[in-house]
Amino acid sequence: QGAGMIVTDKDGKTFYSKTISLEITGISNNEVSAEFSGSFTEDPSTNNTVFSITGGKLKAVIGGNTPCN
Repeated sequence: QGAGMIVTDKDGKTFYSKTISLEITGISNNEVSAEFSGSFTEDPSTNNTVFSITGGKLKAVIGGNTPCN
């Protein structure tokens, strides 16, 4: 409940999740893994779908200074 995601592309353009489903698939002392799907918009006021992601995966370091993979 209440998950959201903000994505910034290589050109610095920001997209906001309209819908998001996030499932945590693993947690250790220093890392969390998750799978996600969702649709994203560049303008939340118009709520247009710019792109969708299915089968997305991410891995993040807990308490570290390393960017997500």
